Amino acid sequence: MSHTIPRVRAHSPLWYFEENYRQLKRLLPRLGELDGELLLCAEGHRDLHVSIDERCKYTTMLTLRKAFTVEGTALPDLAMRLRVYDDARVVEVSGYQGCERIPARYQVGDGVRFKRDERQQVNRLLFELLRHCLRCGFSPCAATA
Repeated sequence: MSHTIPRVRAHSPLWYFEENYRQLKRLLPRLGELDGELLLCAEGHRDLHVSIDERCKYTTMLTLRKAFTVEGTALPDLAMRLRVYDDARVVEVSGYQGCERIPARYQVGDGVRFKRDERQQVNRLLFELLRHCLRCGFSPCAATA
C-alpha cells in the first residue's frame, strides 16, 4: 500500500500553489500589513498561530502552527513554513515539521526519507488546512507578543 496522496490529474501543477494563495488571502486579507504574530480562532476549534518571519519586496515568509487533539490522543502539532510570492500570487510550503527544505523530485533517491511527491503532498496538506479554517470561520482574535 502506498503512503502517498493520489495524484490529482484534473489540476495543473501550479493549482495548489495558486489556490493556497487565494485561500490565505481570504483568511488573512490584510496579510501585507501584518507584522509579528497573529492568532486565528474559531469556536470549538484549536487556534491557528501565524507569525510573519520575514518580509521582502515581493515575498513574505510566515509560519503556521496548529495543535490537534483527537479523542484525548495528542497528535503532533502541525508547523509549516510558507513563502508567499505576492507578485506571482502563489504560496509554497518551504518547510514543515522541522524539515527546513523539501527536496525536488529529482533529488529524492533510494535511502532518502522523502517521497518523490513530497512537495505536492505538503502543499495539498496546506490546501486542506486553509480550506478547513475557512469553512470553520477562523478569524483574527488577538495579537500575541
